Amino acid sequence: KGLVISSANGEWEYDGETHFKPEYTVTYDGQKIQPVEGTTNVFTLPAGDTLTVTSTAQGVKNVSDSKADNNTFEYELKNAENYASVTTDYGDLTITPKPVTITVPGAQKDYGTKDPEEFSKGELPNDLDNIYREELKELDLSVERTNDDENAGIYEDVLTIPDTENWETKYPNYEITVVPGDFEIVKKG
Repeated sequence: KGLVISSANGEWEYDGETHFKPEYTVTYDGQKIQPVEGTTNVFTLPAGDTLTVTSTAQGVKNVSDSKADNNTFEYELKNAENYASVTTDYGDLTITPKPVTITVPGAQKDYGTKDPEEFSKGELPNDLDNIYREELKELDLSVERTNDDENAGIYEDVLTIPDTENWETKYPNYEITVVPGDFEIVKKG
């Protein structure tokens, strides 16, 4: 008769905290065994033997901590020698990147004049918590115009942040999206 001890899977969006999920499922001979009342990790098997499961997982904080079988545990089984087969099945604890959208403000100039010396920088969302603002404070949010048209008109999505290629490596806990801004050249008079 087989005894299977499994730990739960868990997934959280990155929030700077370390997450654990010490939840266990125990089956004996295909039958699910409920934990002893008031506990989540102590089980009484049909023969009356006690199984105690203890987490050894380090928890997950960063996206890079996400790995298969990282919700580890150890167990203590009374009369273990009487059980022919004990299988452990470790769950996966996963951190997903926090989505952050940076918005590039629109800008304008009059026809026949030079572009502004500097465009307004890209903006982090107003509701972004300080923990994330602190971690993202080194982001270069400088804006460039990506077209060189000089006729009057509205040019959509031509104001953007050019230097984003290292963001995925430098900020792996974030999924950063840039929403480009429009540039308007206003007709004379």
